[in-house]
Amino acid sequence: MKSVGIFLLLLVMVSSAVAQSKEATAAQLDGKERQLEDLYADYWRTEYKKALGDQQASSSSTQERIRGVFKDQGFLASLKNTSFRDALLNRRRDLFLHEAVFTIITTDAKLNALEESITREEGNFRYKVADKQDTRAELGNLVAGSPDRRTREQAWRARAQIAPLNGPRSCFLLLLIECESQEQQFLVPLDL
Repeated sequence: MKSVGIFLLLLVMVSSAVAQSKEATAAQLDGKERQLEDLYADYWRTEYKKALGDQQASSSSTQERIRGVFKDQGFLASLKNTSFRDALLNRRRDLFLHEAVFTIITTDAKLNALEESITREEGNFRYKVADKQDTRAELGNLVAGSPDRRTREQAWRARAQIAPLNGPRSCFLLLLIECESQEQQFLVPLDL
């Protein structure tokens, strides 16, 4: 009878430790998600500036900080091995792990340098729509917000004007990303 009591006491202690570990992991996930939200907002603001032709705009430092969020292999392993009771928290865990794999692959420094040069070239390029010369960002605004259907269509079709200049380099970039993804050890299966 005494051994059953000790066993129950140990079981309660272990389950309490597991619950505290899950709470700590969930809190850490919340913090990292908030941090990423701010970093991605900075990233897209910078990308928009580049699309407008700002030669000084660079998202390299922001991308490095994003990569830094995913460098905590201890947290990623803990998150991968934690199963929460809340289905929404489990889904957030899965999405975070998928984003970690995606970020590790697509933010490689060499790939990032090539991507930035392509983006800068696109930012300098002027697309001809009707009688105007528009930047890539202005083209996107026309496609998304012009009340004139013909203008929207012309802007949408004008996107192809950059293909002869950047098409081969973009294909090479995609090939490099594919090679990197095959070398990367995936943390979780990518079955969204």
